[in-house]
Amino acid sequence: MIPQWKDIKFLPTPHRDVIQRVAYAEKLKKYVTISREGVLVLWDDATCRQYKSGRLSSETVKQRDLWITDFALMNSIGKFAVAYTSKEICIYDLNTKLNFVCQFRLQGFATAPFCLHFWQNPVKVDKAILTVGFTGGSLMALNFEQANITLFERPTMSANEDKEQTFVINVNNIKANPPTEAAKASCHCWLAYHSQHNEWVREVKYIPSLDCFLSCSTSNTSSMILAWRSVGKMKISDPIKAMGGVNSFDFHEELNQIAVGCGDRNVYLYNPFVISKPVAMLRGHMSSVIQVQFNCSRGQLLSFCKDKVLRVWNVAQQICLQRLAGMFPRGVDVISRLFFHEERSYLLLSFDYRLTVMEMRPEVTNRITSHEKPVTVAACNSFNQVISCDTLGNAFVWMLDTGQKAKNFLSCHDGIEISCMTQNIDGTRFYTGSPDGIIKEWDLNGVNRRQFFVAGGISSSKPSNKSESKFSRANFQSRNINDKAKPADIQQLLFLKRHICAVGWEKTMCLFKTADDGDSFRPKKEDFRSTEMHSEDVMAIAFVKPITLATGSIDGEIMIWNLNSENCIGVLDERKRPPAETDESINESRPTSKHSNKIGIVDEVDTYSITRMCFIESRMENKIQIASGVANLISCGSGGWVRFWNTIVKRNGNRKSQSQCCNPLKAEFCAHPEVASIIMYLEPRENVYLVTGDTDGFLKVWTISDYARRTDDITHKEPPELYSQMQLHEDVITSIDMVKRNEIWLLCTASADCTVKLSGIEGFVIGIFGQEELWKIQRPPPEEEIIEDEASEEVTQPSPEVIAPEEELPEELKVKAVDKHIRQDSEHEAEKRYDIWKASRLGTGYSENRVSKRQRRQPTKIVNLPYLFGEMIGKPSFGPHYSLETKDLFDVERVKVTKPSSIYDMRLLMKEDTNLAPVWENLDISKAPIEVIDERSLFTKEILEREAMMKARQLEDLLNDAKQRQGSDSIVPMKSKRRASVMKPGHFNRGGGTHPINL
Repeated sequence: MIPQWKDIKFLPTPHRDVIQRVAYAEKLKKYVTISREGVLVLWDDATCRQYKSGRLSSETVKQRDLWITDFALMNSIGKFAVAYTSKEICIYDLNTKLNFVCQFRLQGFATAPFCLHFWQNPVKVDKAILTVGFTGGSLMALNFEQANITLFERPTMSANEDKEQTFVINVNNIKANPPTEAAKASCHCWLAYHSQHNEWVREVKYIPSLDCFLSCSTSNTSSMILAWRSVGKMKISDPIKAMGGVNSFDFHEELNQIAVGCGDRNVYLYNPFVISKPVAMLRGHMSSVIQVQFNCSRGQLLSFCKDKVLRVWNVAQQICLQRLAGMFPRGVDVISRLFFHEERSYLLLSFDYRLTVMEMRPEVTNRITSHEKPVTVAACNSFNQVISCDTLGNAFVWMLDTGQKAKNFLSCHDGIEISCMTQNIDGTRFYTGSPDGIIKEWDLNGVNRRQFFVAGGISSSKPSNKSESKFSRANFQSRNINDKAKPADIQQLLFLKRHICAVGWEKTMCLFKTADDGDSFRPKKEDFRSTEMHSEDVMAIAFVKPITLATGSIDGEIMIWNLNSENCIGVLDERKRPPAETDESINESRPTSKHSNKIGIVDEVDTYSITRMCFIESRMENKIQIASGVANLISCGSGGWVRFWNTIVKRNGNRKSQSQCCNPLKAEFCAHPEVASIIMYLEPRENVYLVTGDTDGFLKVWTISDYARRTDDITHKEPPELYSQMQLHEDVITSIDMVKRNEIWLLCTASADCTVKLSGIEGFVIGIFGQEELWKIQRPPPEEEIIEDEASEEVTQPSPEVIAPEEELPEELKVKAVDKHIRQDSEHEAEKRYDIWKASRLGTGYSENRVSKRQRRQPTKIVNLPYLFGEMIGKPSFGPHYSLETKDLFDVERVKVTKPSSIYDMRLLMKEDTNLAPVWENLDISKAPIEVIDERSLFTKEILEREAMMKARQLEDLLNDAKQRQGSDSIVPMKSKRRASVMKPGHFNRGGGTHPINL
């Protein structure tokens, strides 16, 4: 089942530095986060609100030099361990008051501890293990024998000594071997260790079902090591080698598999007993995988990579179910931590000092779906068809009039999702783009005509020569793990008559020529002479004839281009995000809480990012009207905002010193409050209706024919007229398209809930593509709507007697109520008395004539034609034989046949009887046959006539051949009466005589 998520929420945090880990305290029912500077925060597990916060301190270092690397919760004993860069581990009591009292301080380590993991035996609660990974590449396991009483042996204390004092433990004094049976009562802790890694140990974990220690590092030779526990030692297995090392891992006890997130952009699944080769390899990430975690209840795996992309995998089928990107905060070298709580279905992700939460929606079963995976895009073509694509790379073609599936193209991008799609002008070709930087051209028969390779993104550096411009790079080539180019995550495609334009991963756009040439299967990129570019990644693009192009970036900047001159002719930056400090500057000087809250507010209420843009083509025809200040461009994006712009902008040299004839932002309004982002679609013919859809599945239709036509410089905030609103989907709406059919404007919407729906702009739903029952496009009958309205009024409006009795009403209301009651009674009695259809002769006669008259056939759904439902009953849906039926043969009575005995006794065949005379010796030919057989009794008249005709034709050919050989000019016709009397059967006349013919 594909998980469905609610909108991401940014939680205001008191952290001022990188969050090192997110965990869950079972006893306290709280989430716990700790940051590098020592701030520990408790969060309520139901509302994810901050409960309490406190600050840790250490006696060995100053507060400004404090640096925490990791912490581990000891839920069963109410404590937690914290690792410091000062080569020590402190163990504190964990309570809701956050009175951090350090009970034990472990010192004497050779290198700094970097990661921690704690496990306690649920059956024998006195047994526990604290696993520590160090920056020197070693692993240490502290085995506690009396964890429920005390972790380490305490010295005897006098009554005057402080009971809350800290005990310093030197790990060099802890025994390295397990205690004997006699010494178990006095021994509290013993340790085991190994040093097999060449780099820092990134993560450690003890697996009780395997009795094994797992550790990983970023080394290529010792990426992951399994250390099996034995008596007093650790048995080290052969290390797992991975290019780029291992950043994170997780273990699934039921499946007995280890998920490994590597630096080579892949996720590997290993069997812990056979580590020489992975069980499976999950491909799809475009950068290093930094976090992995199993969702055991659903059999899924969550992986998060460095380029802020979250993927959900099906472990059994080894496929990607979902890809989430674009909603997480961006930045350079952002440190992220992932924690998924299965009980609450909360996903907590940290980005440096910021914390986000996403809630998974409960599963919904028995739903009608169009695809097995979330649908990313759906569009209508000129052949009354709908093309939809999903995250698995499948493309389906549906019939618009009936909802039946016509064609399916499976795995168009080799299992990688299709992120966007566009079509050519006549609808005979469509183009699909994927996050791996490949664009493919298809026809409606599923043939891949051409491929366009983006080559993993375009570098933002200045080209070295003229041939390498901002929009032109080398052809596609495979990237290794050291390639720092950004992945070409294509977000939007646009067809430009002779070119195809792709945006989404860089600050510029990429152009390909679509005209056929000699080497047309892999066309090269086209050069673009302009040197200007956006300050952030371009996410939206729009075009209007003849030569105007607009691009919108993630920071809200819009640039207008002239395709002939290939130069920027205008910049709209009135709603551009102000420049903020980079992450490097934030890390160097820790921001104050005020700065943190300010940054958090900007991330939480982001209203700058642009997701869609479109030109109002009906207003572009009147240039004088546009020059006066009428809006001709619409943009939408984050926060649910829709903005109307005027693209007439004068530029005087530098972009910063531009002068505008008027305010380009003519109007803006919040179409969908309290949502992360929206998308939109403008009705293509007359530009009357604007449709917007949000992340909760809601759609709104606005009438904008007379909106934003004012010529003043004021930005108006009033929304346009709302035509209709509806909720068609249960999850994010990913695509909207409009088409007019049977004089009805139809909406074709796709969503992440795996459905593609067809509905009218008034709000009525026609059906879901993929349902069993075929539909017919028509408006719902008005009678049903009236009946429903009356029924709703009867339910919602109680009777006047129930609301208040007549004694309590004022005098005027009493009179009105009585008059209404009398009027209703009189109308009812009148209907009862004067029923002219039954009481009058005229009425009865007219009704009888109407009943006896042949009824006019009303239009109904066509359900009995085999070509409409041939797939459901196993018959062909086309061809001359689709309606043929084959029936079983009738049973024939069996006749007992007597076989000669020679078949069963071979000796009768081998026996020679001399007394038997041959058959032909007893044959008397002098006597007439008993029965005369005539040809006419054996063959039909048609056969006999055909035979005679063939013989006559053969005879005529022979006569003609004979005459030609003699050089005669006359040809004797076969049916000549004169020749027929002279000629005899089987002869022909040659030079006055007859000669036989050998037939």
